[in-house]
Amino acid sequence: EPSSNTIYKSVSDIMGFQNSRSLEGSWALQWQKRRSTSHLVMRYNIYTDDQRQRVLSTAREGGNWAQVALHNGIAYQTAWRWVNRARTTNVWTPSVGQRGGPRRVKITPEHVEYMLNPIENVFSVFKSGVKSYLAEHRDAILRPPRGVTKAEHRASYMIRAAKHSMSTKVTSELCDSEAAHTLSFHARALDLEDMPVGS
Repeated sequence: EPSSNTIYKSVSDIMGFQNSRSLEGSWALQWQKRRSTSHLVMRYNIYTDDQRQRVLSTAREGGNWAQVALHNGIAYQTAWRWVNRARTTNVWTPSVGQRGGPRRVKITPEHVEYMLNPIENVFSVFKSGVKSYLAEHRDAILRPPRGVTKAEHRASYMIRAAKHSMSTKVTSELCDSEAAHTLSFHARALDLEDMPVGS
């Protein structure tokens, strides 16, 4: 373990002080002393949001954030990283609940909904066409011809109903109008603007 003279000398070399006595009571010396007496076992500290906020608030106000970190038992490098990140991002509050859990996303369901609505609308028109066709031919569906099973007979009517609905209900005009409806939202979604729900 290094002596206190060695500690004074190393700190004075780092800080550029000629007289090691001028370091008495400084945060750098206190931090160096604490660091030299710590065990060599690698461990990770968990700091509270309150501790982090104290350091960030002091740094934002131009105070001695390193002294606050030392007083709260926070490693100098950790506190320096917090302050440096806050100065870079201009965010001076710890993000509550940032550690772990799902990440925030910029694209929300509202940004995707405008693309899905036309597909759902066209599909709804298609389903209503199929239902109306099957309702019109209900009696014929319930009477399968000889040599054909009920399942085969009903399946053939489902195919007929789908083809009829696609040719009469799901027209190119309907698809074009639904696609045109999305154009007003397309630019807003690309710019990640706020999108109203159900548009």
